[in-house]
This record gives sequence, C-alpha cells and structure tokens, in this order.
Amino acid sequence: MTRLRPWTRRLRRIPPEAALWTAGLVALACTDPNAESLFGLCVFKAVGFEFCPGCGLGHAVAHLFRGAWAASFAAHPLGPFAVVVLTGRVVSLVRQALHLPDPPSPLYPMRHV
Repeated sequence: MTRLRPWTRRLRRIPPEAALWTAGLVALACTDPNAESLFGLCVFKAVGFEFCPGCGLGHAVAHLFRGAWAASFAAHPLGPFAVVVLTGRVVSLVRQALHLPDPPSPLYPMRHV
C-alpha cells in the first residue's frame, strides 16, 4: 500500500459540495454568455410560468467573469452577489475541512482574557 503525501490527504478531506460549487463557477466562467443555449434547466419555464427569479443568473455570472459589469447587471442584478456568496461558501468549506483557523474579524477584535 502506498503512502499518501500530506497534501493529498488534505485534498481528500475537502467536501464534495466545495468541488461542486467550484466546478459550477468554472463552468460558467468558461461558457459564452452571448451564445444560444442548447437546453434549459429552468423548472419554472418548463412548467409554463413566464417569470422566473433565477433566469439570467448564469448569464450574469458568465458576463461578470469577462469583466462586463453592465451586461452582468442587465442579465440579473444578483449575479455579483451570487459569485461572492458561492466563493465564500467554498472558502468556508475548505477551511473547515483543512481545520484552518478563521481569520480575525475586523468587526469583533479578539479580546485578551
């Protein structure tokens, strides 16, 4: 049986949720936001609703990764917020998996007891 390197053991501790969100963000960063989509994942549109609160979010994120802030906001105003939230979630999951200490918060400085 081969012995795993320390970094390989740490990588195996990262939860699948972090890998899934990272893969999703990378996939959106690699897609062309101006191209016609081949299929739709919107459940609301499939059921027949006209309005969907999430439609355009993927386009907004793809525009954001290309630096087109105005186009991102036009596609969906919560695109930048979604990227920040998902990136924060991935960082939090990785920190917990690797048992890294949380950085000190500027709002609540550490008190010496």
